[in-house]
Amino acid sequence: MSVHEPPERQAEYVMKGEQKLKAEAVGTSQDEQVAAARGEEAASSHNRRDMILHSVGPTSVSGAMLKPMGKKHVLDEWRSAPLGVPSGPKLPAHLRPLLVPNGAALRLQLRYQKYQDKVRKLLKKADASQQQEHAVKASGRVVATSSMALAVALQAKEISAEQPKSPPLHLKPEQMDKWTVGQDWTTLQPEAPLIQDCDDDESDCTRQHGFVNVMEPTWLLSSIDQRCAETASSLMTQSSTKAQLSLARQLADVRLAVLDLLFICRSGVDVNLRGRPPSSVAIHHRNLIERVKTSNPTELKRVTRIFESLKSDMFMPAVRCLGWLLTKTWRLLFNGLHVDLESLHHVRRVLEASEGDVSVVFAPTHESHLDYLIISYLCFAYGIPLPRIAAGNNLDLPLVGSFLRANGSFFIRRSFKSDNLYKEVLEQYVHELLEDGNPVEVFIEGGRSRHGRVCKPRLGFMSMFLNYVKGTSDDEANKEKKTVLVVPISLDYDKVYEVDGYANQLLGKPKEKESLTVLFRSVWDLFFLRLGHSYVRFGEPVPLTETSSLQDSSELVAQRMQTSGTITSTAIVAALLMWKRAYVTQEMLETRTVWLVEELEKRRATVAHVENDDIAAHALSILNVETKPNSVVAPHLQYPVRALELGFYRNHLLHIFLPEMAVIGALDAALRQRSKCDEGFSTHKVDIWAVKQQAHKIWHFLRHICRHEPIDVDSRVDKFLSEASECSVDESSGTVTVDVHSWNTSKLTSFVLSLNWSFMDSLWLTTQGLWSLFEEHMEHTERDLVRRVQVLAKELFLRQQLCHAEALCSESIKQSLDFLVESAVVRFERSQDGKSRVLRLYSDARALEDLTREVNARRKPHSFLWRVDELPRNLTREEALELMEGAQGSRSIYAKWMAPPATETVAALSRNVSDTSKPRYFVDGTAGFGGHSRAILQRFSDAKLLCVDRDPEVLSIAQANLAEFHGRVSFQNGSYADLAKHLVAAAFPEEVDGILVDLGANSFHFDAARRGFSVLNDGPLDMRYNQRDASLPTAADAVNKLSEVQLTKIFKDYGEERLAKEFAKAIVREREERGKVFETTRDLRECIERIANMWKSGDKGKKKKGKRASKMGSTHPATRCFQALRIYVNDELHHVDNGVKQLVNHLAPNGRLVTIAFHSLEDRPIKDFFRELDKKGRIGDDDDDEWEYEDSDEEDEDVEDIDPLKNKRFRLPRRKATKATEEEIAINSRSRSARLRCIERIL
Repeated sequence: MSVHEPPERQAEYVMKGEQKLKAEAVGTSQDEQVAAARGEEAASSHNRRDMILHSVGPTSVSGAMLKPMGKKHVLDEWRSAPLGVPSGPKLPAHLRPLLVPNGAALRLQLRYQKYQDKVRKLLKKADASQQQEHAVKASGRVVATSSMALAVALQAKEISAEQPKSPPLHLKPEQMDKWTVGQDWTTLQPEAPLIQDCDDDESDCTRQHGFVNVMEPTWLLSSIDQRCAETASSLMTQSSTKAQLSLARQLADVRLAVLDLLFICRSGVDVNLRGRPPSSVAIHHRNLIERVKTSNPTELKRVTRIFESLKSDMFMPAVRCLGWLLTKTWRLLFNGLHVDLESLHHVRRVLEASEGDVSVVFAPTHESHLDYLIISYLCFAYGIPLPRIAAGNNLDLPLVGSFLRANGSFFIRRSFKSDNLYKEVLEQYVHELLEDGNPVEVFIEGGRSRHGRVCKPRLGFMSMFLNYVKGTSDDEANKEKKTVLVVPISLDYDKVYEVDGYANQLLGKPKEKESLTVLFRSVWDLFFLRLGHSYVRFGEPVPLTETSSLQDSSELVAQRMQTSGTITSTAIVAALLMWKRAYVTQEMLETRTVWLVEELEKRRATVAHVENDDIAAHALSILNVETKPNSVVAPHLQYPVRALELGFYRNHLLHIFLPEMAVIGALDAALRQRSKCDEGFSTHKVDIWAVKQQAHKIWHFLRHICRHEPIDVDSRVDKFLSEASECSVDESSGTVTVDVHSWNTSKLTSFVLSLNWSFMDSLWLTTQGLWSLFEEHMEHTERDLVRRVQVLAKELFLRQQLCHAEALCSESIKQSLDFLVESAVVRFERSQDGKSRVLRLYSDARALEDLTREVNARRKPHSFLWRVDELPRNLTREEALELMEGAQGSRSIYAKWMAPPATETVAALSRNVSDTSKPRYFVDGTAGFGGHSRAILQRFSDAKLLCVDRDPEVLSIAQANLAEFHGRVSFQNGSYADLAKHLVAAAFPEEVDGILVDLGANSFHFDAARRGFSVLNDGPLDMRYNQRDASLPTAADAVNKLSEVQLTKIFKDYGEERLAKEFAKAIVREREERGKVFETTRDLRECIERIANMWKSGDKGKKKKGKRASKMGSTHPATRCFQALRIYVNDELHHVDNGVKQLVNHLAPNGRLVTIAFHSLEDRPIKDFFRELDKKGRIGDDDDDEWEYEDSDEEDEDVEDIDPLKNKRFRLPRRKATKATEEEIAINSRSRSARLRCIERIL
C-alpha cells in the first residue's frame, strides 16, 4: 500500500484485513468473509480514514508505510525501522526526502507488540487449516498476515498518552522536584519496548544488550530530550556492520554534512550542574587567590603562574567545532560507538536521589587518548555539562593545548611531591571547579594502561576530593552537606591503536615523547585505521562523604571500573588463541567462541553485541591475525611483542574468571603434587584444607594482577568441589577424590589454567630475581630489579625454557613485586643517599628457595603423551645469578643452554687454530637461534662469522639475537651444501678457519606445533625447513600421494622402522577405503598408534622378531616414521653425503670441520668419510695399527678419490665421537643422542 494512495484506499486495506481476521476467528468460510467485507465497506470508509490518519500521523507522507495485506510480511522486516522524526527546525522541501526518517514502520511494530496477546487469543479460536494459509512465523508462533491489520485498527481506536520527556541533566533546585526518584528512565511510556519476545525459542533470539549506536543518523537527528528519554531497545536492532566511510566520501555527501551540522547545533548545554553558566577564568583566579593561604608577594606571583599553566577556559564554539570533528572521526575509525543507556539512566537516578551539595567526578578507564574525547562527546550529546579534564602537561603543545583548554582540559605536572605550593594550588583549583558545579574528569590510574587491566589507583586526586567533602565553612549553622559522586566508566575497544607501542614499552623500549610531529603522525595514521566497535558503560557511582576511607574508596572505584567493562569480540578471540597455543583452524575457533560466550553469559558478563557466528571472523580481521589458505590460524605467539598485544585484549576478561583461577589453580597444583605419589592411578585424593590454603595464596596474588571485589575463598572452594563433575567430596575425611582423566580433558579447567599460568611465570621469575638482593655491596631499586628479571626471562624464553612470552611484561613483574612486599618477603627502604627507594629482603636464602619451589609448582607443566607430565625445572641460586649478571654472563649461558655441546664445539674449533694477526673466518652452516654462533664470536674476539640456515624464520631470529655483533657476522639463507656460493655472496675467502654443522632439526622445530615436526604436538603435517618455498612438497603431500611401496621404502630406509610395511599399508588403506586425508600430525599419529597397538597386543606382535617388538612402547611408535618423513621432505641425507664432502674443500690449513649428528643415518656417512680422510693423511706413518674401531662391525668401504683433496691432508684429533655429558643431558634431554666429530686439515 503506497503512501501516495488516497486515504480511503488505505482504510479499505485495513478494514478488509480486520474483517477477514474476525471471520476467521468465528470459523466462517472464505466466501462469507469477503461478503462481510463488501457489506460494511461503504458505511465505514469515512470513519476508517479518520482513524488511520490519526494513528499514522503526519510523518507518513515522507515514505512508504504499509503494503497491501495480500503480500506476506515477516515481522523481522519491521525491526530495523528508524525512529520517529525528532523535533527541530523545519527543513527545505527538497531536503526532506534525504533527512526525514520513516516513522510509520516503527509505529506499526509498536502497535503489533502491544496487541500481540490479543491477536494470539483470536488465533487460538481459528481453524487450523485456515491458519496455515497466508501465514508467517513471528516469535515462534503462527500469526496470520491479516492480524497486522487488526492490530493497527484496534490501536487506531485508542488515543495514546503523549510520550513524556526527561529533561537534560541540569540539577537546578527548582527542577529537582520535577524528577521522580522512582521513575524508570529506561523505558518508553506508554509504548512497549521494541525487543521481540523470545519466549518460545531463545536460541533464535539476538543477544539482548542495552547499547545504542551513537553513529546512527536517527540518533544524531534526535534532540537532547529525545536521546535522554530513549530506550536502548528502540535502537538495538540497527545495523552494526555498515562499511566505514572515508573522509572524502563524508565531505562529498551532502546528507552527512547537513546531518552533522544539525547535530552540533542541537547538542550541548551552556550551564553547569547548578543550572547556571560556569564562572569565568577571572572569577576562578580571584577565588583561587582567596583559597590559597599565603600573603607572600613572591608566592602570590607564583600562584598566578601556576594557575595560568593549569586553567581551563571552556569556549562553546570550540566545543561545537570539536563535536563536528569527532562525529566525522568516529565514522573513520569505528563500525559503531555504543553506549549502554541503562547504565547512563541509572547514574541519572542516583544523582537525582542524592541530597545536599552534590558534585560529580567521572573516573573512566584509560587505554587510549580517545577516552576523554569520547566522554566529552557523550556529555555534549546528552546535555550533560562538559567535564573539566585533568590532562598531563605533555599534551600542552602549541595550538593543540589552547584548543584542548577551550574544550575543558586543564594541564597538570606528572610529579610534584616536593613542591607543596603547586600541590596546594592544584587542590584548591579542583575544589573551585567542584564548588562551581562543574563535573571533573580524572584518570585515577595515573596513565594509560599498557596491559589491558585496570591499574592500581593513584590516591592523589581521590585525597583532593575527600578533602573537599571534609572541608568546613565559616558558618557551621549554614553548612550544607557535601557529597562527591565518583562515577566509574568503562571504555572498551575492539582495537586500541596504541597497543603495538604498549607492547614495546613493556619490553623495555622507552616511551616516545609527545610532540607536534608525533601528534601529526598519529592523526595521519587515523585515516588508515579500522578499530571495529567501541563500548561505553557507566558503573555504580561511589559516594565520597566525610566518613569515607581514602584507600577503600579508591579500591572500590577501581573495582567498579573493571567490572563494568564490556567483553569485546577481540578479547574473546585473543583468549582462545592464547589458550592451547597449538594448531587451530577458523572452524575450531568459531566452535570454541560459542562455548566461551556461553561461559561468559553464565557469569553475567556483558558481552559485545556481535553475533556468535561473526565474532571469530570479525576479531581476526581487526587483530590482523594471519589465516592461511587452509583456514589455519597463525597468531605467531612465539614473538613477545605479538604475545603482549594479544594478552592486552585477553586481559579484559580476567576479572570474570578470577575467582575460578584461584580455585582451579590451587586444585591443579595439589593434584600434580599428589600425582608423584599416586602415579598410575586414575583418581587422586587431595586434602581440601590444603587446597584452601593454596587458593588463599593464589587469590591474594591475583588481586594484585586484576582488580576484583573481595570474596570468601573457602566458600568458593567448597562450591566448586561440590558442583564439579570431576570431584567427589568426602566430608568425613575432609578430602576430595578427583577423576584425573576428566580433570585433564575439561574445557573449563584447561581454559582457566591458561589464564593463570603466564602470571605464575611472572611471579616465579620475580622470586628468582630476588637472589640478586643478597649482594650486600649493591643497592637495587625497583627499576633495576625489573630490568634484571626481564634479562632472566629473555634468556629462558630464547632457550625455550619459558612457555609464555607475555611473562616478560614489566607491569606483571611490578605487580608480582607488590605482592611480595605485601607478603613480607621484601620491603622498600630509602637508599643511603636518600634519593631513591631500594629493596631489602626479609627472608633468608632457605626461605627464598622454598618460595621459588612453591611458585614453580603452580606453573604450566611439560605435557607428554606417553608419560606423566613434568613440572618445569626450577633454577638454583647460582644459575639465576649467572643469568642475571648482565650481557656477558647471559650470553655464555645462552650458548650453553641453546646447544648443550656448544662448549665442546667451540673447544674443538679453537684447538690448534693459528694465532695470527690476520682476522679469522668461521662458518656456522646451521645457525639455528645463534647459540653456537654467539659462543664462537665470544671465543674469538677478532673473528668474522658467516651464518647459514635453510629455515628463513629461524635465521631471522638468529639475526636478532646476534645484533650486538653487527659488522662481524653475515647471514645467508640456504643450505651448507652450497657453501661456495654463500662465501662469495658474503665476501668471505674461499678457505676459512673453521666450519660447524649441527645436523637435523633444532629444538624450535619440535616445540613449534605449527611446523609439524613433533609427534607430540598437534599441528599441520608440514616438516619443511623453508615454509616460504611453495615448490617444496610437505609431509602431507608425501603421506597422501605416495604409494604403499614408496612409503614402505621411506619408513624403512630413513626411519629404520621394522613395521614400515604395516604402517604404509594402513595409511594407504585409510586413504583409499575411507577417503581419509592426512592433514595434521594428529591424523598420522593416531593411524600409526592403532597399528602399533594391534601388533603389540595381538598375535602378530608375538610372532614379530627383533628388538622393535619387545620394546614397543618405550618411545612413541610414530617417532621413526616422523623422522623418516622429515629426512625425505628435506632431502637431508643428500645434503649430508654431498655437503660434508664439499665443506672440507673450504678449510684453510690448520682449519677444522666440526659436525654434530643426532642419529646413525647422519653420523655413519660422516664417520666413514672422516676415517677415509684420516687414513690418507696417515700414509707412511707407523701409527696405522693404533686405529680404534667404534662399535661397528662393518668393513671399511673404498671411498672414491676426490680430486680437490689430492694435495690436502687431514687428520682426526680424536678417534671417537664426543658425547654429551651427564650435566648437559640433565639440562637438555635431547642432547643424549648427540655425537660430535671433528677433522682437521694439516696440509
